[in-house]
Amino acid sequence: MFEGRKLVIATKHNKEKVIAPILELGLGVNCFLPEYFDTDTFGTFTGEVERELDPISTVRQKCLTAMELSNCDLGVASEGSFGSHPTLFFASADDEFLIFIDKKNNLEIIARELSMETNFNGSEIENEKDLLEFAEAVKFPSHGLIARKSEKDNAHIIKGISDINSLKQAFRKLIQKSDSIYVETDMRAMLNPSRMKVIEIAAEKLVEKIKSCCP
Repeated sequence: MFEGRKLVIATKHNKEKVIAPILELGLGVNCFLPEYFDTDTFGTFTGEVERELDPISTVRQKCLTAMELSNCDLGVASEGSFGSHPTLFFASADDEFLIFIDKKNNLEIIARELSMETNFNGSEIENEKDLLEFAEAVKFPSHGLIARKSEKDNAHIIKGISDINSLKQAFRKLIQKSDSIYVETDMRAMLNPSRMKVIEIAAEKLVEKIKSCCP
């Protein structure tokens, strides 16, 4: 059903690095990325753009939009959410949904991976000592960080911090005329290897579901 067909992956955060090899090997498709496609319009983790729909509705809309823009009848998209685990409330969780849509065969298949393998965290920081301790605890610099003046402040925000000098510079810039700043993990896939691994597991689950034919 899928051998040799083109499949668009709705991402701008390098998720294709783990999704494409699994889909191409498992289904025989040829993956590509949509041009001029901004997934941030569907919501951002940092709150500048609120996600208006639930995760499944969002991932469906994201996939269909990429398919329409690319004039492709086969697509995959992913959507992640972070917060307290639904049953283990003391633990943080990464909840990833992947959707596969095939307009030609009228198929929609969804896979989910709920994982506690995440560094999701944020903290009020008052000095460089606390800054470096927090950074080490959340796997920096292999995992990126975000700094802002306060937890809800979207006007003064620095994303994609991935080296110690940039982290210190961001702190010194934002701490001026303030007692503290807010530092949090950057949950965008290309700056978060832990999340990328969860997406990879979800992609493997998705291929298993796609290849499981109805008896």
